[in-house]
Amino acid sequence: MTAVVKEALPAIASGMALAVVTTFCTYVARELKDFRGEHKVLLESQRNQLKASIVSIFERAKGCDYITAMELDTLDRMADSYFALGGNHYMHALIRQANELEIRGEVPR
Repeated sequence: MTAVVKEALPAIASGMALAVVTTFCTYVARELKDFRGEHKVLLESQRNQLKASIVSIFERAKGCDYITAMELDTLDRMADSYFALGGNHYMHALIRQANELEIRGEVPR
């Protein structure tokens, strides 16, 4: 090899390494952005499912004027998960009303 090529090799190798690292970082950043978007959609979906289940249990209980101990326990646990996922709105009032209903039965041990 000529002296010029030998002197240029470190710069060429450094440039190629920089290009590879930059391409990889761009790919990772794009994938992370996509993942965050999908994660946000999944969280919203989970909140909606919890909300629908909570409302369904509450409406059944309200129609009967009582709630079973197991339903109330399930409702409270779902509400905790719902609130932990950032849900709120009228659910606080709904949970409060559910806890004020007559409770029938016991939670099995």
